[in-house]
Amino acid sequence: GGFPLISSGEDHTLLGYIHTEPLRRHLEKTLGQSALMREDFPVIFKKYTTSRVQGALDLSKFVDETVVRIVPETPLAQVHNIFRQLGVKIVLVARFGHLAGIITKKAFVDHLQEGHIGHVAKDPVVHALEGPASDASPDASPERKDHKEDRFGLPKSGAGLRSDLAAPLLEP
Repeated sequence: GGFPLISSGEDHTLLGYIHTEPLRRHLEKTLGQSALMREDFPVIFKKYTTSRVQGALDLSKFVDETVVRIVPETPLAQVHNIFRQLGVKIVLVARFGHLAGIITKKAFVDHLQEGHIGHVAKDPVVHALEGPASDASPDASPERKDHKEDRFGLPKSGAGLRSDLAAPLLEP
């Protein structure tokens, strides 16, 4: 787990993501080593601000600027492939550099399985790949043996996904 770092409550410019576990370990170690440190000790991310807080603990080194970011119009199949192929557990959604949302792998899979975003077999990307159905063509049948799909009904890697068809962003 973790949380995104934004400029301020008013300015949602996305600066990065902070993974909870390494930060927790560092804070526990720092609290245990110094009698001056308390749980309410001020912290700052010096790399991302011009303001200074006297004696604050700098946590800039815990900001991950490489976390995967997508735009709200990213196709559902592409989000699926990001989780499956890159092995990430979280994707940040940003519009013009401002945080618009977060998609976790667990929430993504849960929403697919529970059907909150519609039946995945009806996803426009999947239907565009199959083309128009024809009774005369055995390849148009949903039981095609050569059509490789994963457990969510989405084409497996290398199946020629179209990026010009967008599925709706998962809403919380």
